[in-house]
Amino acid sequence: MKIGVISLGCDKNRIDTENMLAYLQEDGHYLVQDPNEAEILVVNTCAFIESAKKEAIDTIFEYLEYKKTGKCKYFIVTGCLSQRYMEELYDELVEVDLFIGTTNYHKLPELIRQLIKTNNVDRAADYLPYPSHVLKNTLFSSLEIDFERLTAAKLLTASRSQLLDLPDVTEGLE
Repeated sequence: MKIGVISLGCDKNRIDTENMLAYLQEDGHYLVQDPNEAEILVVNTCAFIESAKKEAIDTIFEYLEYKKTGKCKYFIVTGCLSQRYMEELYDELVEVDLFIGTTNYHKLPELIRQLIKTNNVDRAADYLPYPSHVLKNTLFSSLEIDFERLTAAKLLTASRSQLLDLPDVTEGLE
């Protein structure tokens, strides 16, 4: 399939994106520059600082339009935003076909094959690096982070201002 990849954020994300591109090419996919031509769009996000989170959310909304107007059949969000806010994004961005955290990029070709074959894939479960935690309704309900704090700012579908109001879990790290 023809795949377009958008990489946001830091140098680590660029390296992660390059690795994803290699996995995808090895699996027989063709990379395209023009999102209008992409059958699959992948947005590799960053969410370490507020401006990166805003850029990621804006980019997701911008490129989701290609699912309505272009050849895009599948939309995938990877990276830090997906990692940190999996539950909220999963619930609110139903147009996204798959969310992958920061440590499972190597599974991308396998997940794409499953998505194409069945037109269905578990959008989130098992793709965060917390295998010892209990899953509930295919979401991680008991991660060792303060999800109550995260869910206090519940997202509203297609509301950028609400998405940008997610609590900053990096507070004090900058």
